[in-house]
Amino acid sequence: MVHTCHALARSGVNVDLICGKSESSDIEILQYYGLSPHQNLRINKIPLLRSDDFKGIRISWHGVFNAFCLLKLLSIRTNSSIIFVRHIGIARYLLRMQWLIRIPILFESHEIFFITTENKKKVRKLKKIEEYIYKESDGIITITNGLKNRIFELFDVKGQIHVIPDGVDLSSFSGRMVSRSGKKICYTGQLYEWKGVDVLISAMRHIPYVELVIIGGDDRGIERLRKVASENGVSERVSFKGDVPHNEVMRFLSEADVAVIPLTKDHISAYYTSPLKLFEYMSAGVPIVASDLPSIREILRNGENAILVKSEDPEAIATGVRMILNDKGLAEKISNQAMIDVKGYTWDKRAERIISFVEGFWG
Repeated sequence: MVHTCHALARSGVNVDLICGKSESSDIEILQYYGLSPHQNLRINKIPLLRSDDFKGIRISWHGVFNAFCLLKLLSIRTNSSIIFVRHIGIARYLLRMQWLIRIPILFESHEIFFITTENKKKVRKLKKIEEYIYKESDGIITITNGLKNRIFELFDVKGQIHVIPDGVDLSSFSGRMVSRSGKKICYTGQLYEWKGVDVLISAMRHIPYVELVIIGGDDRGIERLRKVASENGVSERVSFKGDVPHNEVMRFLSEADVAVIPLTKDHISAYYTSPLKLFEYMSAGVPIVASDLPSIREILRNGENAILVKSEDPEAIATGVRMILNDKGLAEKISNQAMIDVKGYTWDKRAERIISFVEGFWG
């Protein structure tokens, strides 16, 4: 969302990003994502209670944020304003207050929560919230066609739905020297089970003499995957870098010979996800091996800009990786095509698509 807001600002739109207060300054927030301050982008920090600060006290943690969010919106809105929101709790609250706000509300959907939640007690509550949001929102943006189609199947939708995938900053790789040894695989991103990183680690049994570098994730996720590496006897060839600054991610990708997206068949990965890592891999010119899933096929084509393999199959991943490592011509072909294709998925392109969609609300 930070990249999207910054790209909208660069496109000439006045953007107010409303977020909870933190110890980080505005400049530090932008620098974390490799961005600089922009005159059209204002970061508005409002009070946010965190449960860790009030253990044992029952209180509505979101209520304070919602109230201050509403006051901020009322103070900065204009006749040409639009609210762009992704959090379902805040979206429901603002939609209920639309009689007072009186400007269009767009909801950006990244998943269907009542289906993907692991907390079965919350299914009915989440479904009611999502039914309300899709029925009342003036417009909806999704990041995949699969998610758009599923929303139409499940909900009574009031406004139009527009598909706008995530993006990438191509300048992150501009002029970067690529140093590859033919012996390094890279994965970047979170370590949730549906990401399939455990399957990738298992695949290392079938790819000898090659190192796997995993960037991202928290201590809990890393510890879980260390055990997977140990059980597969590949611990010495799997290194975990944890959460690193974005420019460091770019450095690791520039040194990789293959980048892998080992998604499982979970609903999120199969139909809803538009992985940021996918566009970063493409931009970096790293040959990609990815799970053959509907969400991935919206961007990648087997044998053209990536190698697509059977999901949740370590041997299939290993076969795809070996294809690239053993065939430099194939590696160059698919990486070059990926670098061409990714030019259609920059943050600036995303901003253009959003602006085109909302122009109908502005008249």
